[in-house]
Amino acid sequence: MRKQVICFSEAGWRGMRRFNLLLNRLGIPSFICVNVRPPENVRRLIESKPLILNYFLPRKLSRPLSYLIFILRAVTGQVSGIVVEKNRTLSALAFVYRPFKIPVLFLEEIDNGFRLFKDGTEISNPDTVLESLLA
Repeated sequence: MRKQVICFSEAGWRGMRRFNLLLNRLGIPSFICVNVRPPENVRRLIESKPLILNYFLPRKLSRPLSYLIFILRAVTGQVSGIVVEKNRTLSALAFVYRPFKIPVLFLEEIDNGFRLFKDGTEISNPDTVLESLLA
């Protein structure tokens, strides 16, 4: 199985969606844990790309399930990087991504898309996300 970027969509879906479309264009598979179950028509729109796998989790179970998914995939070597929107998610996953040296990006949703950060520094050209994840 190819390694995937695992994304935790917790604050909004538009910025994370645009980021994953970028990954799709670069040929990088992604796995998104979405903490809500949107209506069917929205799910069909979001699930329209071959390299993007979405898991729509019930809100009450989203945090433990998404952490479990991440841990299982990290331990089996299926993760090339993670993208989070909240600091508490980053803190909760530190015990897994640090020992495995999994690169972490922080995504901030903005009006016209998203901003990406690695180690607190903004990535000015999002097309360099491939190098950021694999560096």
